[in-house]
Amino acid sequence: MKQLNFIIFIFVMLLPLEGKSIQVDRNLTVVELTSSNVEVIMDPDRAFNIDNLPQEKFNYLNQNTLNFGFYDGAVWLKLYIGAPQRFNYILELKNPYLDNVTLFVKNEKNYFQEYEVGDKFPFSKRVDEHRYFHFPLTGSQTIIMRFDNAGDQFAIPAYLFSNKALNKRDYEEQFILGIYYGIILFVLLFNFFIYFRIQLTPNFYYVLYLIGLMLLQLGLGGHGFQYLWPSSPYLANHMLPIMASLGVFFLLLFVRSFLQLKTLMPRVNKALTLTSFLLLGVFILSCIPVPMCYKISVVAVNVITFILNIAIIPISLYAVKKKFRPARFFFLAFVLLFISVFIFLLKNFGWVASNFLTQYSLQIGSSIEVILLSFAIVDRFKMYKEEALLQLEEKNQLIKEQATLLEEKVNIRTAQLSEKSDQLLYKNKEILDSINYAQRIQDSVMPLKSEIEDHLNAFVFFQPKDIVSGDFYWINEMGKYKILALADCTGHGVPGAMLSILGINTLNNALKQAQLSEPAEILKYTNKQFNIALAKENKKTIRDGMDISICRLDLEENILYFSGANANIYVVRDQEIIQLKGDRNPIGSLNIEYDYSQQELKLQKNDVIYLFTDGYPDQFGGLKNKKLKHKEFKNLLLKINTLTPVEQHARLDGFMRNWKGNFEQIDDMSIIGLKI
Repeated sequence: MKQLNFIIFIFVMLLPLEGKSIQVDRNLTVVELTSSNVEVIMDPDRAFNIDNLPQEKFNYLNQNTLNFGFYDGAVWLKLYIGAPQRFNYILELKNPYLDNVTLFVKNEKNYFQEYEVGDKFPFSKRVDEHRYFHFPLTGSQTIIMRFDNAGDQFAIPAYLFSNKALNKRDYEEQFILGIYYGIILFVLLFNFFIYFRIQLTPNFYYVLYLIGLMLLQLGLGGHGFQYLWPSSPYLANHMLPIMASLGVFFLLLFVRSFLQLKTLMPRVNKALTLTSFLLLGVFILSCIPVPMCYKISVVAVNVITFILNIAIIPISLYAVKKKFRPARFFFLAFVLLFISVFIFLLKNFGWVASNFLTQYSLQIGSSIEVILLSFAIVDRFKMYKEEALLQLEEKNQLIKEQATLLEEKVNIRTAQLSEKSDQLLYKNKEILDSINYAQRIQDSVMPLKSEIEDHLNAFVFFQPKDIVSGDFYWINEMGKYKILALADCTGHGVPGAMLSILGINTLNNALKQAQLSEPAEILKYTNKQFNIALAKENKKTIRDGMDISICRLDLEENILYFSGANANIYVVRDQEIIQLKGDRNPIGSLNIEYDYSQQELKLQKNDVIYLFTDGYPDQFGGLKNKKLKHKEFKNLLLKINTLTPVEQHARLDGFMRNWKGNFEQIDDMSIIGLKI
């Protein structure tokens, strides 16, 4: 009976050993699954399922690792694990970006599905919250796994761990990766700070490359899916080619800008420019959720990256030979990166032993690369600084020489300018003396304000823009009539003042020589005399002249006679404005025989007559620097017409000061107010 029990025990122990079994015991730490202890069926058409899977076709591969390159199809693995009963251990697939993994466990009769995971499913569907795929197992097991990676790089690094060994491995790995990501982040922030301070284009491209590199490494290590996009299978599946194409794109921009290939190697620069556009096309393909586009983008970005990593080495070596000092760090960085990638590939194919150096060769190589490239950037900045200082010294020396020469020229020129300045001061004094004399002449021919204000219960607001004015006022008598005029000659300053003297003389002649008293006749006479006087030299009519209002007052009968040449007057009566419009024909117009119209108005007590030129209503000012305009001017007259003439003058002056503010006066201003 004991012999029978022993035979039954041996038979049970040999059940999982249908092929080469993997034996583990309670002292298990880690066992790597290789092609020597795992059977494989290739399923290129994805035709098999667990029910029709031809078990007899399972066999062992003639290669060291479970690496299938860019294989587009399904792969079935079968393994036999012999372990003590109730002994718990973990099967780990150390490839976080496998698309689909289905694990079947054999019971007494057949296989049944235990787990289905992959980056086509949300991260929460995994057995535990780990960046790699973990499957808890107990005792001896016969397992079949189906893999499908949709044409992406297809490697299945598989291990058996005890819980204690896995925790220890995770602790060590997280510590090392923490240092690695810390280095990348530090270099990124350091270069961002440099770019922020000196605004150099290579630093900007390098910062973008580092961002792409970090996101790519987070995706490769599974941390991206675990922490950044756990609910997005699309990003988990597409982020690797997206970040790889963008990272290499910005690396190319950095290489071209940093090594100044546009001038150093124009043909190579053109080739890299075309490659940059090709990478943008790969980036667009990698974003399209179509399997064929994804497969093309994955293969393309790997091929381009491999070629560029090799090509950059001779490019940077050429830059070193051309005495571009920072290229030394550049060359060394990519040589070491190439070596680290080469070691990583040797480890993946099982040609070198798996140890700390080979396992983390990519992280070590890329860490050294980004540090050396930062050294290159700093050295480039230092080189430019030295060149700038040298150029500055040369410029300073040149400036000193030029300063000495300039000082001599300045002394000569200063003496010349001093002489010219004295001449200009003398000329300016002569001109001012002439203008002041012209003012005295103008004042002498114009009546005094008091002649109007004292005899007619009136005020005269007269504010020239310059020393002499183009506006003038005039008063005279003929019998019982008071004849009052206010005119605005063409221009202001000296030209206007000359015309004003001509105008005053002409008005005086109209009364004394021509014996005219009707405003319309006076205007016709003045218009004709202006044309004769101004055309004397060149025998032709010119457009210089004046706008003028003429009022004849019969204070015994209280009758106002008015004529205007392109000028109007206002009469305020009972808070309403009566506007008397003049003809639209200024003095000096081409129509020399023009007959001006004349208006007659019966005056009432407290009527106020206002003669004015356009300088006051046309003045710019206020909050928006706009013209005052006639509407606001009328409103102002309605507010002040009941005041005494002296008070009205003060109100007009104060209002204009506030309105104009600091703005320049644009024209002469003249207003005569006469209260009946």
